[in-house]
Amino acid sequence: MIESQLHFKPKRLRTVLICVAAEALNLLTVLIFQQTLHVSLFLDTIFTVAVTFYLGLVPGLCVALAYNVLDSFLLVARGIVADSLLFLDMLYALCGCSLCLSPGSSRATKRMACTSS
Repeated sequence: MIESQLHFKPKRLRTVLICVAAEALNLLTVLIFQQTLHVSLFLDTIFTVAVTFYLGLVPGLCVALAYNVLDSFLLVARGIVADSLLFLDMLYALCGCSLCLSPGSSRATKRMACTSS
């Protein structure tokens, strides 16, 4: 029993580290393209989808929600968005979550098909 609990800790730690790296890379992508180059390419979900394909639906949803919350607070901290618009800006998290549902559900369907045969 103890050995099985110790076995899952590195997997969870790896999942958390990959999610944190995806958050940082999403924020870096936005910084490079929107803030620095002033190019209106919305590439803030590339690593969210990558995490969803690699780790599954739940980590992908966590990355999507956390990115939008972090980005909203950073916009307020830099004075780009007023505090009263913070809630409206966080509604973009729903877009990120809906983006995760398609690859996450197809991955889960494939996993179930592989285990049933």
